[in-house]
Amino acid sequence: MQVSFTGINNLYIGKKAYSEFGSYLLNNGNIKEGDRACLDVLIKCDLTDSKKGNHLSDFQNALKKVSSYCQVDYTNPQKPQHVELLAHHVRVPDDKSALPFTVFKINGTEVVLDDPKVLPLYTYMAKLTREIAGLSKISDAQQAYARAVNKYVHDEAVYYIDYVM
Repeated sequence: MQVSFTGINNLYIGKKAYSEFGSYLLNNGNIKEGDRACLDVLIKCDLTDSKKGNHLSDFQNALKKVSSYCQVDYTNPQKPQHVELLAHHVRVPDDKSALPFTVFKINGTEVVLDDPKVLPLYTYMAKLTREIAGLSKISDAQQAYARAVNKYVHDEAVYYIDYVM
């Protein structure tokens, strides 16, 4: 029996690094062919409310703030307390710098930051990954993957706030 005092139970963190070949539009408008570096990090856990935090309630409240459809789309119908966060991070090599972007999915549904109302979900993903990265019961590598996802969430939110809003 696994005992947890954090409200985050049955935690799994996995990563897959690979490259994909394709054509890419660079900042200068030119098309370049080549590899892009991909990193997928999957974080799975069951959330509960506990003395150290209301993890499940916080997740449900973040969904409510976004919209009513999010409560259906981002909730696992068989296990509402289960959360799967997938971060698909891509770096496209450019002549001057790498051009990174990240696609996030919660329970298999893509999280698109195209409206300020979606920011509470990014806040929740940042809070969850920051707390997971600080857990002493996981390996250093798992902590590093959780920190990487936290950074990707931060970078995407800052880009949206600074350049899109």
